[in-house]
Amino acid sequence: MTKRSAILLGLFLVALGIPLNLQAQVAGTISGYVRDESGAVMPGVDVRATMVGQQTTRSAVSDETGFFNLLAMPRGARATPRSCGVRAACTASS
Repeated sequence: MTKRSAILLGLFLVALGIPLNLQAQVAGTISGYVRDESGAVMPGVDVRATMVGQQTTRSAVSDETGFFNLLAMPRGARATPRSCGVRAACTASS
């Protein structure tokens, strides 16, 4: 074994012993349209996403077409409409 090979082997073995605490940052988008039971779009609805396990929320307001968009959401986030006004039943579909 040459000196160069021995050094490379040593560096490789040292690298195996170094713990790597790198985690992938998995993020996505939650988007969709808020509609009432009849299928009519609902503008101005506050849609909130809760990040499971982090006790954090983000929100967006649906536009004039009922569309909302929550960017850079971590895996496991759930979105629900919060302010439906006088309309009792509303759902967020993505």
